[in-house]
Amino acid sequence: MKLSKENIQSIDNYLKHEGFIYVDIRMEMVDHIANAVEGKMEVESLNFYDAFKSYMISNKKEIMKQNKEHGFYFKEPILNFIKFCFNPFIFLMGVLIFFSMNFLLTKFGIQNIGNSILWVVLVIYLVFGFWHFLLTRKKTYFYVEKNFWILFLFFHITNLFKSNFNSNLQSAIIFNSLTLFLFLTFILFYFSERRKFRINYKHLFE
Repeated sequence: MKLSKENIQSIDNYLKHEGFIYVDIRMEMVDHIANAVEGKMEVESLNFYDAFKSYMISNKKEIMKQNKEHGFYFKEPILNFIKFCFNPFIFLMGVLIFFSMNFLLTKFGIQNIGNSILWVVLVIYLVFGFWHFLLTRKKTYFYVEKNFWILFLFFHITNLFKSNFNSNLQSAIIFNSLTLFLFLTFILFYFSERRKFRINYKHLFE
């Protein structure tokens, strides 16, 4: 017995009320609960309300463990981002960035190129973050948000030591290549996660 859009929305509203702020985590749980409730409705001949109530009484504690709203839960998002970095296209992009940075710094000098890259990245990063906030209207994605703040912290820390990293050509190439690589990879990761979300949970509200 397939649940209606109203049934799915009821599950979503319930999880919102219970503090599931990340839309990707919430939709994962909506999908899981919807399948379980459908099964109970068919096997036990229950209506949606009774099946949902029965399921939540038995499983609410376990479901709430999946809520990653609180705490410094970064392990899974970081691993997800690292896995994305090993995509062949991303790896090729990293190689191209390295050789491009080598050419630019060698030809135009560290002072002209190296010292400006971090600031340009930070400004674009902040503009991108503000655009993301306006676009999603507080619809936050767990894997995106966690990596956003990790990289934001990384850029601030490296900014303190950029003069040391840009002290010689070799370290400047590595430092600026890594900075640009992480930034561009995160942008691609962002759109990849949004696309994956739309594909994975499109069926819920069809």
